[in-house]
Amino acid sequence: MKKYLLTICLSGLVTIANAQIKDTVKVITPGTLNELAKAYLTTVGFLTVTGTIDARDFKTMRDSMTSLVVLDLTNVTINGYTGVNGT
Repeated sequence: MKKYLLTICLSGLVTIANAQIKDTVKVITPGTLNELAKAYLTTVGFLTVTGTIDARDFKTMRDSMTSLVVLDLTNVTINGYTGVNGT
């Protein structure tokens, strides 16, 4: 019985992990992540961002990407931003 329950639990975890959308987006113009990722803002779970971002893009990730679990910013340049649309 324990093996059966463990198998069901592991299957459920694998299904949940596979249901997460994985994507890579290249931001050429800082502040445009919201537009570039519009199709999957609330469903992306694993996101790799490349290019150049600023505070507006961090705000998008924080406020709009509600399913985001893993974020890779390894190949990102972060620019400064002054204005009312950032964090």
